[in-house]
Amino acid sequence: MRRSNPISRLIQILPTVGILIFVGLYVFSSRLYPGGSKADLNSVGFDWINNYWCNLMNKQGMNGQTNPSRPFAIIAMIILCLSLMLFFIQFARKFATHLFWKNTIQIFGIISMSFAVLIFTKYHDLMTTLSSIFGAFVVIGITAEVYKSKIIRALMMEEKFRNWVRYSVCRQASERNHNQYNQLCHS
Repeated sequence: MRRSNPISRLIQILPTVGILIFVGLYVFSSRLYPGGSKADLNSVGFDWINNYWCNLMNKQGMNGQTNPSRPFAIIAMIILCLSLMLFFIQFARKFATHLFWKNTIQIFGIISMSFAVLIFTKYHDLMTTLSSIFGAFVVIGITAEVYKSKIIRALMMEEKFRNWVRYSVCRQASERNHNQYNQLCHS
């Protein structure tokens, strides 16, 4: 029986560790946010319903006060993007059976996260759009490869599951784009 190298084991769990660190920093950043949201510019603190992740990375809160959460939120975003880059590479190498999807998931995943890491800059809207476009191909590739797996095939035979997946994917994409462009139009 072959023992795995401790470094390779660490690299395998690094995306999960990175995402957990991101969540911790995100929650911590939200506690530092001075306040203001689209619903109420004078509100105090981060509103989990009316604020966006991007608000934590702004120089000022929407209420005009200096935003002490910015450096932590930016670090969290960098950690998240690096973790997802590594996840896309690992997923493609381990699970992708079709060369086209293997390359698409790895290359477009890295490109998507390279744009996403820059959403705290003045090019927020452009970076979000580009990241979403490249990310869509990654999601399609991962979905195609997961669909080929035997476990998912069995689940997909269930009509209720298929309908739930379609509804969930469409709803999430619709809400994200609606919220982003609604925020852009009403800023």
